[in-house]
Amino acid sequence: MADVSQDCATWTITQLRCVQVCHNSNRLQGFGQCVVDCGGGTYPEEENVPAFCGVGMPGIAMNVSDFCVHTMKKQVQCNCTQPDETPKPEEFLDCLNVCVYDCKIALQLQLDMGFPIDWKGRKCPRDIFACTGNETCTKLPPCGPWDTEGCVEMECEPPAGRGRLSCIADDPICSGNTTHMCLLPPPPPPIPPNTTNATLEADEAADEAVTEEGDGAGKPGPGPGPGPGPGPGQGPAALFQRMVRDLRKGVKWSSVAM
Repeated sequence: MADVSQDCATWTITQLRCVQVCHNSNRLQGFGQCVVDCGGGTYPEEENVPAFCGVGMPGIAMNVSDFCVHTMKKQVQCNCTQPDETPKPEEFLDCLNVCVYDCKIALQLQLDMGFPIDWKGRKCPRDIFACTGNETCTKLPPCGPWDTEGCVEMECEPPAGRGRLSCIADDPICSGNTTHMCLLPPPPPPIPPNTTNATLEADEAADEAVTEEGDGAGKPGPGPGPGPGPGPGQGPAALFQRMVRDLRKGVKWSSVAM
């Protein structure tokens, strides 16, 4: 068992002893006054609670002192031994049940503390969460007599219910769900660059350069006499290049043109 501070241990034993004694002696009336007179209704001032709980003291675990601080501040605020409010033991227990050990804040307290709160599992119903269709970890309520969807018994897989969802207790982000982590869908892959047009334009530019070179080589040279014969640009290779280029542009070739 983890160590607690001396002040906290003394206060706890004193209150338990006084509650037991007054439960027997003042069962029907005067219970709160009896506890105060016994010494069990004396609380530390709220600003003195950290020292009372041994915060930072050697040998006092942080989770123990943190839980002690929270509980003692609730004890001071609720003051469940007020004589006028607790004439019977039932009023004292109701105050502890509703004010000090409040199930409405138990899950958030457990998340804030970072460790399990022992009284939550014994006193409070578990909060059930599941990854719903919109990829969100959603708290599911218990099913009522007429509910057919959106509740624990209808949506959760056995043994919690008869549905298909893998449900997780006390985990509002569903991090313990190993089958469905409630992750957002992955982003779509980037659109690849369009290289087709650039390739066609480069091919057309090369074809035009080859054609112009071939056309220039086939022109007659200066001076008398016949010009030179067909140059390399007017041969079968040049005609094929021109045909490919014109076909890309939508120009039709006939056997006569060739």
